[in-house]
Amino acid sequence: MKRKVIQIADSTQLISLPRKWAIAHNVKKGDELEIEEQGDKVVVSTNKGVSFEKITVDISKLNEKLVHWTLYILHKSGYDEIELTYNDHKIAKVIQDTISEGIMGFEIIEQTPKYCLIKNIATGLESEFETILKRIFLVTISMAKTSYDIISKSQFENLKEIIVLETTNNKLTNFCERLLNQKGYKNITKTSFLYVIVWQFEKIADDFNIPQSVAVLFEMLKSDILNEDKLATVLDFDKVLGLKLEESINKKIDISEEVKKLIEEREVARKDKNWTKSDALRDKIKGLGYEVKDTSDGQQVVKI
Repeated sequence: MKRKVIQIADSTQLISLPRKWAIAHNVKKGDELEIEEQGDKVVVSTNKGVSFEKITVDISKLNEKLVHWTLYILHKSGYDEIELTYNDHKIAKVIQDTISEGIMGFEIIEQTPKYCLIKNIATGLESEFETILKRIFLVTISMAKTSYDIISKSQFENLKEIIVLETTNNKLTNFCERLLNQKGYKNITKTSFLYVIVWQFEKIADDFNIPQSVAVLFEMLKSDILNEDKLATVLDFDKVLGLKLEESINKKIDISEEVKKLIEEREVARKDKNWTKSDALRDKIKGLGYEVKDTSDGQQVVKI
């Protein structure tokens, strides 16, 4: 696209803005635009983003998975109002779950048995791209560390923590992709690069797939399968997860004589049902760098 330069007096030069771009971004007389010099280029931008009209989509013939992905695509594309029509009233539950699990800032505004209007109600977050991107990084790291702790320390009661983290990751990455599609990055040459980074963070969480795999593992551990078979299954899972659990199992823990004595005292206290003394000894052992877990096979000691 080319524009001719218009000379005004001796020091002022003007060019016209592309009409379609101005309309799409709702640029009007008196608005301020950002002008950035990038070598031999001048980048003109506005903080208004692209103006999207309401879109209507018939999802009657889509299955639940396709409904899920259709909503994600429309959200990432930058639409602020999404009108959905369908025949099965059960689809409304799928829509609600999809919004809760992965679409930040959107709510169902109107709903009937065959119709639903979703609208963006969040404002003021458009300028927080860098902050949200940092949050994505921290959530992904936290997800990896939490997964390792849960499996290596057999703390399967904390599985919900991973699911919450993955849901947060989905919401944040989807929102960042939406911002980049809708407004781009302040340095336009980095928009595509940043989109790929955000997308990769999303894939890390999806490919890791910890919530689903560990949930299956947890159900297996609660079953009536023999302990020997449970251990073999866990080690097979670990070939995929790569947590090196077999090394941890075979690794001997060096326990000082002081800690051994406290463990023996605690075992006596537990047999005598002296729970106050038992808890006090547990805390004392923890202060020395070891955690004691009570299992059906007796006390299990883990180095903190």
